[in-house]
Amino acid sequence: MASSRNHEVFLSFRGEDTRNNFLSHLKAYLAENGVATFTDDEQIRSGEYISPQLIQAIEDSRCSIVIISPNYASSTWCLAELVKILDCKERNGQIVIPIFYHVDRFDVENQCGGFGEALAKHDGDSQIQSWRNALTQLAHIPGFDFQDGDEAELIGKIAAAVSSKLMSNSTTASFNFNNIYRDIFGINSTRLNSYYVSALRGPTHFFCCCFFFKTFCLHLYSLI
Repeated sequence: MASSRNHEVFLSFRGEDTRNNFLSHLKAYLAENGVATFTDDEQIRSGEYISPQLIQAIEDSRCSIVIISPNYASSTWCLAELVKILDCKERNGQIVIPIFYHVDRFDVENQCGGFGEALAKHDGDSQIQSWRNALTQLAHIPGFDFQDGDEAELIGKIAAAVSSKLMSNSTTASFNFNNIYRDIFGINSTRLNSYYVSALRGPTHFFCCCFFFKTFCLHLYSLI
């Protein structure tokens, strides 16, 4: 299904820890630098499970910033978002940038300390092991660790990293020729080479391959 993406970055966060301070400043700074973000609205949070709107928003994102704060693990919504984000990283190569905000990365990896106590409230939930695995995995992803200091400086570094990664990811995606072959013709570059060999066999093969190559060039031009 085609995506009507109107944002590039999904922000996963615990509202009570960050919504009215760090998060609002980060969103504003990213917007000033031309990076559109998606943050959830409390109105779409109903029940215990992540909503279809949030699932779609995560899937539509090129990058997810996960702000791990002291109460992040107390929310099953946040934990479900994290699992989905890491799934998109694995399947689609989504960029994931963790920020350990007033939380020790070691405590997140091992689910200990105050962070572990927040997660322990969900013991007995059928999803608890997948949440634990996701937190451990996230702790091994390069990101930002912040306990104390200049938040404005931190936000500037995050914005620079996001812009750099989005630009790098965009360039790679645009010129991944094997993906282009697959998207247009449903074949890979190895099969394309076989068409080139066929063109050498006679005029009929040659003219078919000319049409094939022209179509490819027109699609490539549209990506530039």
